[in-house]
Amino acid sequence: MKKMSVFLALPAAFLLTALLSTGASAEVSHRRPASAFAAYVTLFNQTNHVLTFRASGLDHGCWNTYPPSQIQPHTAVYWQSDSCGVLTGTEGWVTYTIERSGGQGYAYAHWNVPFSGSNSFDGTAGGLFKMTAQGNNERHAQVNYFLECVIPNC
Repeated sequence: MKKMSVFLALPAAFLLTALLSTGASAEVSHRRPASAFAAYVTLFNQTNHVLTFRASGLDHGCWNTYPPSQIQPHTAVYWQSDSCGVLTGTEGWVTYTIERSGGQGYAYAHWNVPFSGSNSFDGTAGGLFKMTAQGNNERHAQVNYFLECVIPNC
């Protein structure tokens, strides 16, 4: 019996050695299957101000990529939330403080990709800023938020 198991193990060892010598990886991917619903969020900071993370939450779903702690002026950042339960979508929000705005500036983004019904996206901003949202009605929704000044050079 011992000779039989050694006999069977040898071809497997040779195969593994051959694969590794050609650059193949011996690791098995443990990627999580794609979620049924997702929100791919991009925030475009079109201002001269740094945005600092204040708070966020998910009413439904799980974070795949967290919102960043800061967003530099004239840059775009990305985060993602996914459904992670049975018969659920994903819904969340994030708030940023707009630095050097006299305490009046904030940016708020909210997204909802429900299991049933239409997607919804909204954004608001305070002070001399406005936030607009554009998104689609797909199960894996792309939503873009645009933060800009209401007056030139605010």
